[in-house]
Amino acid sequence: MLAEPVRQWTAGPMHPATLLLRQLMLGREDLERAHARSLDVNLVDYRAMGVLLGQGPVTPGRLAVELGTTPSATSNIIERLERVGHLTREEDPGDRRRVLVRANPESAGRAMGTILPILSSVEQSIKAMDADAQAAVVEYLRVSVRAMQDAIDALRNQASA
Repeated sequence: MLAEPVRQWTAGPMHPATLLLRQLMLGREDLERAHARSLDVNLVDYRAMGVLLGQGPVTPGRLAVELGTTPSATSNIIERLERVGHLTREEDPGDRRRVLVRANPESAGRAMGTILPILSSVEQSIKAMDADAQAAVVEYLRVSVRAMQDAIDALRNQASA
């Protein structure tokens, strides 16, 4: 259920699906914090690990762009993650002057060991639904993702204006 401060901004009762989407969004934040703690990193470093797991080896500059951090802050993130064994630096095979940072395979396994069971459980649930129910879930999520992306784009445009 929405807390009173949030409820006052809505135009009446919300559909249960919308309430569950909000609960999912909040739950993702809680999961992210708990997962970061379990990996002995802060949230910024955790998000850096997410970039490395999602994109593979990247340059420090690319990591900075993905995180929206300065080169100096990104260097600190890399140093912290390297110190606790979550990433390694290596020469870029295509350009020996450049360095790539890569998630340590053991760390990646630990991180994905938490996420994959969640995805597997959700995957089993959706596959148990009939085709019409699956299509409805997909469409609702597609609209939700589009609404969030539109909000992100609007905020970025405001910031750059």
